[in-house]
Amino acid sequence: ARARRGRRYRARTCAAVTDAPDGAEAKPANVEPGMTPRDAFFTLFKANVGPGCLSLPFAFAQAGTLLGPVSFVSLAAYSLYSQHLILDCKEAANDRRTRRGDQGARTYGEVAGACLGPLGQTVTELSVVLVQLGICVVFFDFLAESFEAGAGVEAPHAYLVGGFMPFVMLLSLPRDIKALAPLSAAANAATLLALLAVFGATGEHALTEGAAIQTSEGLPKGLLTSFPVFLGSAVYAFEGQTLILPVETAIQNSADFRRILDTSFVTVASLLLAVGWLSYASLGDIADVPITAELQARGFDMHVVNLLLCGSVLLTFPLQLTPAMSIIEEKLLGIPAPPPPGERLGVRGWVKEQVQSVLGIDAEAQQAAEIKRRTAARVSAVALLAGCACVVPNIGLAAALVGSLPGSMVALILPPLMHLYAIDDNRLQRAGHVLMIGASTAFMFYGTSKNVMAVVSATSTPVSPMEELASSVGPADVPAALLDPEIADPILLSCDIDDVPPALLAPEDTFPVTLSGPDVAEQAGDATDQVTALAEAGATAAREHPASETIASAEGDHR
Repeated sequence: ARARRGRRYRARTCAAVTDAPDGAEAKPANVEPGMTPRDAFFTLFKANVGPGCLSLPFAFAQAGTLLGPVSFVSLAAYSLYSQHLILDCKEAANDRRTRRGDQGARTYGEVAGACLGPLGQTVTELSVVLVQLGICVVFFDFLAESFEAGAGVEAPHAYLVGGFMPFVMLLSLPRDIKALAPLSAAANAATLLALLAVFGATGEHALTEGAAIQTSEGLPKGLLTSFPVFLGSAVYAFEGQTLILPVETAIQNSADFRRILDTSFVTVASLLLAVGWLSYASLGDIADVPITAELQARGFDMHVVNLLLCGSVLLTFPLQLTPAMSIIEEKLLGIPAPPPPGERLGVRGWVKEQVQSVLGIDAEAQQAAEIKRRTAARVSAVALLAGCACVVPNIGLAAALVGSLPGSMVALILPPLMHLYAIDDNRLQRAGHVLMIGASTAFMFYGTSKNVMAVVSATSTPVSPMEELASSVGPADVPAALLDPEIADPILLSCDIDDVPPALLAPEDTFPVTLSGPDVAEQAGDATDQVTALAEAGATAAREHPASETIASAEGDHR
């Protein structure tokens, strides 16, 4: 009976899938049903394998060689289970709606509304919009860093983002983005090419220079301090929940969909795990840039790959932005969606047209005003997203922030919450879902706070060691404090030779010693011994420090 109702429902309300990267929620459209299992597999695959996956090696470097893969596999299993919960909730909601003669739920927000009420639908749609806009911020960072690596230019991050902003604005203005949909295939091809290049380069590095995990120092097995950054980035990587409902609706035989979903998700998770962990195991510490840019900085020729990725992200940017802006324009700004070309107005539209003509309202002028409002909204949105990318210039931290706040709500909290309210009928299942909701909510708040602190720490102006010392002991007591080798040595080792504090290079001017009384010679000897001990300790530490060749070469100056 459920299968018969599903076939009748798909015949009435089959929706098209807007091909948007990184899990953008599809916008339903009136199209003919008939998606094949193969089409469904590749649609789900493309939804989860976007340019954002190239920041996963940095994420694994924040977790460690053991904690990272174990947590990633656990999170992947949680995410797949959540997607099955969404499908269960859709079936239950549509069963009730079919009995009432209502139209079935087609999107994630509509299913949440059927399970949790209007407030649940609003929260879900807001979370989905925030995820999509957050991905746009990550795209801006990706554009800037990939172009800098591919073109070999050196410019401030804000200048690069600002340079791309006019092009993104122009591409985002057309409401009908179907013409850009084929470019999504080119973007996916560029991403797969980049992944192949990453596997080749990391393998070559491991064979020629040795994998970092095999060195005598090795790599840490677990890093708890930066672990929230990894979790947020991993959640960001699994943002395909919003796309499964349109694909399930459009497929020819919905009975095959869960098997297709499992196959595609396991394939995606295996690929993401491989690119993240293998890159970290081979290269070791990785900077907060796309892995292709990191390989470029390490001497591998990735110019063409970085430029291809940059172009593909630029051309597919509107596919990510438009679904979110459509919701904002229609539900927040009150800008109605224009009828698609060739669509009849219907009775309601005909009545509205007659009333406008009677009241003397120029429909064309009104439509022109709506177009201007829509253009202003999209230009303002792109400018705001570019500003956020300038504030958070680190692609890995930006992805972690998106994954920890709206991503956790969409992928980890809402699915078990909907199932709890709409379906759960036994204590064990309810207890399990309550535990999942509680743990996910705790991570959302804790991970968001830690990732915000990481962003602030990464983007704030660094304070020099001398400034820290002056603020702790007072400017007048700095010379006396520098007589202590335990205080002076770290300052010496943290400075370039041109920036070594003068107090360490000119002790006769900076270390005034008052000598008086019959033991003046003894006092002078003590002062000389202190300065000599400081110089010897600093020179020894400089020789032992792995990054202090320039400081060690100035040993004579220190003496």
